[in-house]
Amino acid sequence: MTAELAKKLSGFLFGDKGYLSAKTAAALLKHGLHLITKVRQNMKPKPISETTKFLLKKRGIIETVFGQLKDFRHLVHTKYRSKINYFTNVLSALLAYMLNPQT
Repeated sequence: MTAELAKKLSGFLFGDKGYLSAKTAAALLKHGLHLITKVRQNMKPKPISETTKFLLKKRGIIETVFGQLKDFRHLVHTKYRSKINYFTNVLSALLAYMLNPQT
């Protein structure tokens, strides 16, 4: 499913520990995406560059903005019948956030 959603992307894809899978990483790498995640405690650390480490730390800020969008702008995960409906909902939540970010 992840590879299907990201098939037209390239570069880096940041995820949480739930996406740790050699199979998923290999499928994404085949499409030109490098999957970057933190490692679990029982895993060996992977060598990553300082830039990638910095960007991985910024993931928390992104999650905070997504949390605000879901809580205050009513961006909820429901089953949409089409991609257009999904992106319309996301776009309206982002516009509402941009117009009034204080609430």
